[in-house]
Amino acid sequence: MITFNVLIETNKGSNMKYEYDTKSDDSLKQDSGKKFRLDRILHGSNVYPGDYGFIEKTLALDNDPIDVLVWISQPTFPGCIVKVKIIGGLEMIDGGEIDNKLLGVCVNDPEFQHFNSLEEIPTKWKEKVHDFFQNYKNLEKKVIILKNWINQKKAIQFIWDSQKHWINYRIENNIGDIESWYQKLKYLKENIKKQKKELENISKKGNSKKGRQK
Repeated sequence: MITFNVLIETNKGSNMKYEYDTKSDDSLKQDSGKKFRLDRILHGSNVYPGDYGFIEKTLALDNDPIDVLVWISQPTFPGCIVKVKIIGGLEMIDGGEIDNKLLGVCVNDPEFQHFNSLEEIPTKWKEKVHDFFQNYKNLEKKVIILKNWINQKKAIQFIWDSQKHWINYRIENNIGDIESWYQKLKYLKENIKKQKKELENISKKGNSKKGRQK
């Protein structure tokens, strides 16, 4: 099972949008201090339908860490690390910039740990997530465009790409020990190869199971 640690910023059921304050540390360091600030209180009656946070040491296309909404039965708290199985995502454009949201389940929650893909998630849950991201900035007069659902393979590929981007950012900007970053990049690529094989095996098992059910 491929899992990722998600650093929770805002807990399920909250309308308080907290953000990890990377500016309180060295540039995009993301691995010390663990300081949070209140970014805003959501307008209207919107509340987060799951725990919301990000995967540390990633840089997405918007140069922010990869965002993840976690399906979990009980809310945690800002700063909590949750072990998550990524099962898909939602392509989103926020203010003209790509701001995709990945979706995952808490592997330590018996109510959610058995889900392995978006296809297995009840339609009403997906509709709730879609409705939240479509409307949570309406009263702020900000334009959100939701596009397609992302399957598990594509979502995890986004994470791998963002992990490499995070390291390459440090190499290109001469942050820290450059030789060490090259070594970490090499290790990351080797680990991604292993995870890709594991993901292929998971996909084959899933297809085999669907075939038997037919």
